[in-house]
Amino acid sequence: MSDALIGELRTLLTEVVGKDAEDVQPGDDLVEKLGIDSLTGLRFLAVIEKKYELRFPDHHLADIRSLDKVSEFIIESREGGAA
Repeated sequence: MSDALIGELRTLLTEVVGKDAEDVQPGDDLVEKLGIDSLTGLRFLAVIEKKYELRFPDHHLADIRSLDKVSEFIIESREGGAA
């Protein structure tokens, strides 16, 4: 996992959620930590899809609830191994 990537994701999360995400740890469940709802979660993932030019498979959306999971998916996508 890249610290720079986690930092970028925190910045995007702050912009989308409208709450400071600096204290969000990579493994924190974003729903529990920030109280985001499913619509906000989808907006966050849509911003990431656009920025990193990738697509989250619909069947994985419910599992991507932490910055760790998001960054893992981005890295795997860049390497051509995302499912």
